[in-house]
This record gives sequence, C-alpha cells and structure tokens, in this order.
Amino acid sequence: MLGVNAIFCGWGKKKVEVSLDELKRRFEGFVKKHVSRGGIGKLKIFSSGSFLDEKQFPRDFIKWVVRVAEKYGVDELVVESRPEFITSEKLELLKSSKVKVTVAMGLELADNEILHRYYRKGFKVEDYLKAVKLLRKFGLGVRVYVLVNGHPILYRKPELQRRILEKTMKLHLKLLIVS
Repeated sequence: MLGVNAIFCGWGKKKVEVSLDELKRRFEGFVKKHVSRGGIGKLKIFSSGSFLDEKQFPRDFIKWVVRVAEKYGVDELVVESRPEFITSEKLELLKSSKVKVTVAMGLELADNEILHRYYRKGFKVEDYLKAVKLLRKFGLGVRVYVLVNGHPILYRKPELQRRILEKTMKLHLKLLIVS
C-alpha cells in the first residue's frame, strides 16, 4: 500500500491535468517573477504527494527543477516525499552544489500500530528512519512533519496520546540533533 489513501493526505482527492511543458513554463515563470522582486531564499514545492514519485513527476522534471533553482539563485529548495521514494537513484537527481535541498516527510507519529490502524500511512517508523539516513548520506536536509494533536481517536485515550507524542518528540529531537 502506497498510502495514497492516508487519512490526512490530499493526494488523489483532486486531480489537475497539465502537460509537462506547461508545468515547466508555469514553474519557471513563477521563479523568474519572484527573483526579479529580490530573490528567493527558500522555494517550497508542496505537491500533496511525493515529488520523487515518478507517477507524479518524471525524473527529467525533478532534475530540471533543481537546475532552475540553481539558475535563479535559490538558496534552499524544499520538496515533499514519502519514504518509499527515497532511493539513491532518486536522490542523485536532487544533488546540487549551489542549492541546499531539503526533503520533507510526514512521520505524523512514531508508533507503527497507530500509523497503520488510524493513519493508513503505508509505512513503518523504521522505513522513515531508513529514508532519513539515506537523505543524510547524500547531504540533503530533512524536515519532519509531526501531528501534535494526533488522530481524533486518541482524544478519548489521553494517556496513550501523551505517550505516543512523547515517543514521537524524542525521535524528532534525535533526528534534529543529527542534522
């Protein structure tokens, strides 16, 4: 299961068809416009899915986006992905000597049972950690998404919610310290 039906994920709920050439035209136009206004420190691409999923973005486009960011002097490029798309082959596409590249991933909570039963994430905490390790190996930044309020089912179980949040925050802090 790839998690396209994850509870809090918008991916797959709304689809907009656009050609690759049109997407490139719009993207470069946006970047060019904002550079002319004084530059872009941080460019975030939130695709409500996975920037590294070839079903959403072809490899050539991924590499092209990084080159456009370099061309226009972007300091940092932030993209979203799911752990299963974090591979050495895909990370090669993101490498840049001119732009800091950060990959954001939604961990939500560091509890495999909750991730499976209530969030339908389609991955385990261990998969997430493996992806983080590979991102670091490639010198890429990591952004962790955590749901502090958690799933509504946890409101009825405050002790469980507190324990899971503590566990999640310990893991999150561990990930930050390694950065």
